[in-house]
Amino acid sequence: IPADLGVVGFSNSMISKYVHPKLTTVEQNAIKMGQTAFEFFLNAQKSNGKVYQKVFDLELIIRESTKI
Repeated sequence: IPADLGVVGFSNSMISKYVHPKLTTVEQNAIKMGQTAFEFFLNAQKSNGKVYQKVFDLELIIRESTKI
């Protein structure tokens, strides 16, 4: 890694910076995603199952586990 195979993770957990090679990750705001999911759940209960949708901004944090 990364010469023959690139590895990318999600959530940018703290361990991503400390493993070797350092893990490239997609940064997700898990707290905001959880809060929004809960709000959507509550709203769906009140509106007879209306479907809610939101797209969150993401950030690719490139580290040593990928080669670009």
